Amino acid sequence: MQHHFKNVIFQRIAKGSTVGNQVKLSDVLANGNTEAALLEALQKQFKGDTIKLKSYQ
Repeated sequence: MQHHFKNVIFQRIAKGSTVGNQVKLSDVLANGNTEAALLEALQKQFKGDTIKLKSYQ
């Protein structure tokens, strides 16, 4: 089931980098309403980057 996460804030660390950027997205569509589904959606969007979730609704 598709789920919209609102106000997603996460740390995006590019492959091969040690410093990340904080990114805020107002809406992320994921294949479920769990944190794992949100993380999977973000990892697909930012291929190869490390994602560390900060907050979401």
